[in-house]
Amino acid sequence: MKKILVIEDNAAIRQEIADILSFEGFEVRQASNGRVGLGLVRQAPPDLVICDLMMPEMDGYETLRALRQHPDSATLPFLCLTARAERLALRRAMEGGADDYITKPFTAAELLAAIAAAFEKKAGADRARAARTEQLRTRVTAGLPDDLRAPLLTILHGAEAIQHAARSERLGAVPDVARDILASGGQLFRIAESFLLYAQLELGDAQAEPGKAGTSGDDAALGAYTVRADLTAREIVWRLAHEHGRAADLVLDLQPSLVCITEPHLAKLLQELARNALTASAAGTPLRVTTEDGAGRARLRISDEGCGMTSEQVDAARQQRGFQQIIEQRQRLGLGLTIAHRIAALWGGRLEIDSTPGRGTTVIVDLPAAPAHRDQAAPAAAPCGTPAPRQAFESAS
Repeated sequence: MKKILVIEDNAAIRQEIADILSFEGFEVRQASNGRVGLGLVRQAPPDLVICDLMMPEMDGYETLRALRQHPDSATLPFLCLTARAERLALRRAMEGGADDYITKPFTAAELLAAIAAAFEKKAGADRARAARTEQLRTRVTAGLPDDLRAPLLTILHGAEAIQHAARSERLGAVPDVARDILASGGQLFRIAESFLLYAQLELGDAQAEPGKAGTSGDDAALGAYTVRADLTAREIVWRLAHEHGRAADLVLDLQPSLVCITEPHLAKLLQELARNALTASAAGTPLRVTTEDGAGRARLRISDEGCGMTSEQVDAARQQRGFQQIIEQRQRLGLGLTIAHRIAALWGGRLEIDSTPGRGTTVIVDLPAAPAHRDQAAPAAAPCGTPAPRQAFESAS
């Protein structure tokens, strides 16, 4: 039996709605204002809420906002009751997340039709989410084993080698084997981390990020998350280049740039793009990283002179089909670019890719810039062989 909560300060109207719904087989609870209604929702969540907009103590707008801000009721179907003359009020409610409205006076048929439409809308959304979840499960199930196999085999073989060395008392090879095990363990950790983040972004969990509000035009919310892109790039890229033995190949031109994004998301985006560039290019070829801003936007550019990408691969990356290519064609690119695309889009940004097979790739990350960074000291452009980035980060901060 479907449960419906009716929130209405007019007792006669509230009872009329309850009588109609009870006759139709619904389980009905009643509340005289939003504060009482919220308490009933927390006690036992209903399947749908019908709420008047104009009420004492806590009106319909406050009630709707409170429901949408709580994860347990964020998608609860919400129908608002409004007088025919209250068009501005109705628009405000719909913009706040109401699913539909019922104008007073109404007939039983109109009330039931609105309820049926709200339930069907919720069912459709649930089916779409279930389909996305199943599609993601299939992708991850198909792609994860191959990504895990190589590092797992290295770890297993390394453990066997250590066991054999210990038994034969030939321990000279243990340091090399241990290094391989640590490298493979780190690779497994990165793979798991990337797949988990990919799953969160695909399923929409990233909408829970406070900065998500900024992608819909909420500049105040977006501006609450600011990071020095030049300092983060210096630290992340230097560390990865050092791990690959490519520190001498770095060409950094990092101008002061304050961008609207969280530090973990920017770091992950940089890690994926820099790792792709280092893997795609040979030692001795330059890896160029620049930051710049202007006209309210910030640009971070990563360029290599490696194998490059075909036009088909670039097109797939632009359409964020890279992960499907991993599954369908066993290509070893795509997930990092897909994650970078998702993160940039989450914060109101975008990725641009310019690549030529055999000549290299340039990826440009365009993000909203925060203008209030002019008073910060500008770190000098870093030539090849810059000292440890952590020192540069601390001194410039």
